[in-house]
Amino acid sequence: NALNCFLKGPTSCFEEIKQTKNSLGAIYRMFGEPMLALQTYFESISISEKYNFRNSVAYNNIGVLYFGMAKHEKALRYFQIALEKEELLENPDRLQILRVLENIATTYFQMGRIDEAFEIHEELQAKIMFLGERGTLSPAEEKLFNFTHTVISGEYEEVEWH
Repeated sequence: NALNCFLKGPTSCFEEIKQTKNSLGAIYRMFGEPMLALQTYFESISISEKYNFRNSVAYNNIGVLYFGMAKHEKALRYFQIALEKEELLENPDRLQILRVLENIATTYFQMGRIDEAFEIHEELQAKIMFLGERGTLSPAEEKLFNFTHTVISGEYEEVEWH
């Protein structure tokens, strides 16, 4: 990988480092090291800002981390930043947008803000229906919508994060 990075140029290397930092942060989170996870996510964001890379994933991951710590207001703030960052891109990753919307809806639900959770769910449903009507709904997007519907309707036992 190092040789491949070298051959592609420094920008490609920093893109790889940014992605690796996101993955490492997720590993720290899974192993119960939230402060190391947070530090690693912010390092990823710093690289992204310096080289103008897309990185809504890091903001979403920070939201997931804070949600797991029951800091729902902070989680919501980072989910919203992730959504804004992704929607501003020329070619946004629509699955990432749907994932973040799902996380926002789930956070509202956990905060007891049921009306807002349903609003986001309706937005998710509208986006997915639009994609479905165009015949461009991927299996992952359909699965995400079904999962979100299950969470909002209360037919779940444990929330999975994306």
